[in-house]
Amino acid sequence: MQSEWVAARQAAGFYLDGEAIWPSVLACHAGIHAGAVKLVTGSWLLAGLEFVAHAGIDYSRGAGS
Repeated sequence: MQSEWVAARQAAGFYLDGEAIWPSVLACHAGIHAGAVKLVTGSWLLAGLEFVAHAGIDYSRGAGS
C-alpha cells in the first residue's frame, strides 16, 4: 500500500540533489507501520519490534540483498 515514490526513495543509496533522503523516507515508512501496530495492539514493544523488522527488511530489499 505504499506509493511508488516511497518505494523508490527508501532504497539504500537514493540521493536527491546530492542529499541522501533514503534514511528519512525509510524511517517514516517503517514508523507508519509501527504506529499501526501500536494502534491495533496497544503495545509499544510490538510497535518497536515492527519498526526494526520492517526497516531491516525494506533496507535489505533496497540494498539488493
